[in-house]
Formats: sequence, C-alpha cells, structure tokens
Amino acid sequence: YDDKTGTIINLELAKVKGKFNYGLEYLRISPSFDTNDLGFLNNNNEESTSLWINFNEYEATKYFRKYWINSSIEYNMLATNNTYTSFEIFAGGGVNTKGFHAMGGGIDTSPLGEDDYYGTRDINRYFHVPSFIESWIWFSSDYRKRFALDMNIDRTGYGDYDWHELGYRIGPRFRVNDHLLIRYSFRYNNSNGERGYTTTENSNIIYSDREVNTRVNVLSGQYVFNNKMGLTFRLRHYWSTVENNKFYLLDEDGTLTNTTFEGFNEDGTSDYNYNYNSIISDIGWRWVFSPGSEFSVVWKTNLFDFANELPVGFNENISGISDAPYSNSFSIKLLYFIDYLSLKKS
Repeated sequence: YDDKTGTIINLELAKVKGKFNYGLEYLRISPSFDTNDLGFLNNNNEESTSLWINFNEYEATKYFRKYWINSSIEYNMLATNNTYTSFEIFAGGGVNTKGFHAMGGGIDTSPLGEDDYYGTRDINRYFHVPSFIESWIWFSSDYRKRFALDMNIDRTGYGDYDWHELGYRIGPRFRVNDHLLIRYSFRYNNSNGERGYTTTENSNIIYSDREVNTRVNVLSGQYVFNNKMGLTFRLRHYWSTVENNKFYLLDEDGTLTNTTFEGFNEDGTSDYNYNYNSIISDIGWRWVFSPGSEFSVVWKTNLFDFANELPVGFNENISGISDAPYSNSFSIKLLYFIDYLSLKKS
C-alpha cells in the first residue's frame, strides 16, 4: 500500500443562462494525485486554463429543430514547474433537422505543437509532437424509426514527419419490437507515419516511425420484459497492431535523430511490433422491485492477448487467440431504499 496525498483544484466561472454561454475554467492536478483505484485519471501533474464560448438555438427555425456552435481555447502546462505542454483551439457545431436527423462537425488544432512528457516514460524528457489539424463530420438518423444509423469520419494531419491519421465509425441499430433493441458498432483508425515510444536502452529513449491500425467491434442488445425488469448484453472486441518501419533516438530538445539501435531481426520482423487483442462480454439481468430498490446479476468474461508476431487478416488473428487465457466473474447486487422519514412517522 502506497500512502500518497495529492490535490486537485477545479475552478470555473461561467454564464449558463440563455442561448449565448461562455466560461473560464482552471484545473490543477498535483503529481501525487491518483484516483485510479476509484476511477480513471488520464494524467496527473497537469495545469490547464481554458476559455469556452457556446451558442445554442433551442427554438425551431424553418429547416432545423435546433442548432448549436461550440468553441474553446486551452493552454496546458506541467503543474510542477509551469512548463508548456500544449495549446489547442477547437470549434464545432451541429444541427437537428425537422426530420429528427442530426449532423455536425468540427475542427481541433494545436498550432504550436505539443511537448509530450508522458509518452517518454521520463517526466524530465519530452517528445515534441508537431503542429496538427484534426477535422471530423458526423451523422445520426432518426431514432424514432425501427432502423437508425450513426456514423462519423475524422482525419488528422501533422506538420512534420508525413504523419497522418484517418478513422471512421459506423453504428447501425435495429428495434425489433417494443421489447428488443440490437446495436452494432465498428470503429477503424489508421495512423500512418506515427512517432511513438518504443523502449529505453542505456538511458537512450528510442522512438519509431510506425503504422498503427485499430479496429473495435461492439455488439450489444437489450430485452425489456416490462418497466421493472430487463436483460442486457454486450460483446466488445478491441484489436490493435503496431508495425515499426524505422527507429530514432530522442534528443534532449524533443526532436528525433537517426540511431544505431537495432530493432529488426534478420528476417525483417521486429520484437517491438505488437498485436493486441481484448475481448469482453457482459450479460446482465436487472429487476427494480420497488422505487429506488433493485436486484441485479452480471456475468462478465475477459480475454486479453499480446504477441509480437503480426497476423495476416482477421481470421488468422482470431485463430491465434483461440487458446488465450480468459477469466470469468459473476456478481450479485442488492440495493434497498429505506425512506427514513416514512419510518420516523410510523
């Protein structure tokens, strides 16, 4: 048990009334602050100041039921010494049509680039991520229909290294009847020319030029018996591969230079390539037997597999993880609401 004390400060001053809103926010997370036992914290040792301005039109117009515009700027530093890490500008928006379809898009840019102190695995060293521009569009059809479709596409281009990313997601959903709803989602992301951490050898931090492909399949459904009882199911397969093309040495100024590091085998493969799979399934039953009180049963199965050999295609990948170890967990939960005031009166 590691007894550590950390602090987090989050202050916000905002105007939230009306169509036009704006606010100023300050966040500081100390280096020793860690809430991962009770949740998820992406990074500590962080200090950020952001300004946001939004406009929301809630009254229907000739073509739209509503529309909105969001924008923000954010400046981030390390909390320990106020060292610059990133500066980002965001703008986006969307509309909801008279036919109950929704669509929108946005853009996010970091014109100065980012100094990444976390990816290096050494808080005293950083990798300078070049300036980038990310853009995206999305569409969601009318959920009142038996069949509906969600989809989006995004692209990111970096100023140096010929590094670019392209991703898309498609998510159909089908309401079989008033009791059964089935949803499927497929997400694909390709990062070509990405620069990422590989290893540390004799205090030398090695990065690589690599191609990262990530695919996420999610099949879920729910069956409602009545307004008090229902079944849920979710199956998720996360598959990510990393193939290295060239290795570099990280300099003190955050740039990359050539290195004599030997990261490839004689046959051209690399022990620093990786193929990662995660398959998680959940089946749950929930019964609300009285207001505020419920009884639930959940069965969860987890499978994780990591290898350095890259498979050829989906079928070879699945056959390669068929013998991977997995775990099962079974949980039962009972919540009972007691109205203290009712007991006191009685």
